Amino acid sequence: LRTPFRDARSRIRSLAAVHEILYRSEDLERIDFASYARILATELVRSHGFDGRRVELTVAVEDISLGLETAAPCGLILNELLTNTLKHAFGDEGTGQIRIGLRAASGRRLTLTYSDNGCGLAIPDPGPGGFGLRLVEDLAYQLGGTLTVTGEPGTTVELSFPATSQDRIPGD
Repeated sequence: LRTPFRDARSRIRSLAAVHEILYRSEDLERIDFASYARILATELVRSHGFDGRRVELTVAVEDISLGLETAAPCGLILNELLTNTLKHAFGDEGTGQIRIGLRAASGRRLTLTYSDNGCGLAIPDPGPGGFGLRLVEDLAYQLGGTLTVTGEPGTTVELSFPATSQDRIPGD
């Protein structure tokens, strides 16, 4: 029972991080996604007992600020992907790399990328008591996005979705 509670707690923390960044920000309508992704990922790595020597974390996000309607689902997607990687991809004593990216694409589209160099597809199929890939797919649908997931070696997830009027992307 500890794992489902820890997973639920991490989902709540990912949403709380959005509000914490907004609270500190001068702009109450959108958040700096690079800061948010870095805070979220660092907290999840730490809470799963990993450190900087075991997991190399890279956050490569363009100067993009997301409105709440975009930031919250993106944060939940990252939370799910990170949690699954940290639980399954590197093993108990293993080391690994995680890379998170967000970039602007043509036509006011955004591309969120996530990859790890773990043991392969680290996202278990949805089963009793777990959300797995189904939650990621549902959140991608909520964003109006297209999701591509590949595995072995490692896992790579790419989500392409339209920016909203609340999102601030380079060139705006």
